[in-house]
Amino acid sequence: MNDLLDSTLATLSLELSPIGVLIINENGAISFSNKTFRTIFGIKNTPDNIDSALLPETLKEVIKNQKKEMTMYNQATNEQHFYKCWHNESVDSNGNSIKYFLDVTKITHVYQERDRLEDELSKVSTRDLKTGLPNKTALLQCLEPLISRSRRYNNPLSLIRLCIQEKTEKTNSLEKIMLTLAHFLKDKMRWADIIGRLTNNEFLLILPETEEQDARSLARKLTEKLHLLSENEQNTTLYFSIKYGVSSWSKGDDMMRLINKTKQHLSQNEAA
Repeated sequence: MNDLLDSTLATLSLELSPIGVLIINENGAISFSNKTFRTIFGIKNTPDNIDSALLPETLKEVIKNQKKEMTMYNQATNEQHFYKCWHNESVDSNGNSIKYFLDVTKITHVYQERDRLEDELSKVSTRDLKTGLPNKTALLQCLEPLISRSRRYNNPLSLIRLCIQEKTEKTNSLEKIMLTLAHFLKDKMRWADIIGRLTNNEFLLILPETEEQDARSLARKLTEKLHLLSENEQNTTLYFSIKYGVSSWSKGDDMMRLINKTKQHLSQNEAA
């Protein structure tokens, strides 16, 4: 359609648009607002030419704001709302510019609820989704009765924390490294040992009936073999360094103290 729209039809189209439309003149005053804009911001029974001087301060800030997204309390509902904004910086021969506003509160709440549910799921889940190993929650559940057993019978109990540092900037390289190392560790450890993903880049090995000296020897052997695994890779997707920390249960240790002792020892042991 080559001909310009009739001005009446164009105005009606703007008025009925599901997106809030605001036209501002060269003096920064509102020369037009459509029904959606007035509904979004709780402006009732107001003609198209809104007197900017009579607007509440929050709405004045909206008009001046150049952000693409904003959060504010809608005065009409007294609730927090989320808006996406578009700004047409170009002006017509009369110096008018246009702003568009879309209320994305509902979809934002959906995303927030999704994130909340994922967080709740991660707390109750006992498996790391990437490696299939026990996650931190499961590790703590396994470790607690073992500490109680050591406290009661004085049985030896040791932990090894392996901290993996990737040395490549390739996308998702850490996840590939962790998955590869998870398979390696499961193949090398005893059936009674418990291996899990403690943090994003750390494994925790729980070793029942293991003295600290034996755990340190095992940690050295594992890091040496894992380092060789990194060196033997033909590409750089598994290029990493390892630090390890070892601790063993002693009288007075609770679960978190025992785990924290492995963290304190990390800086002392590195295979680069």
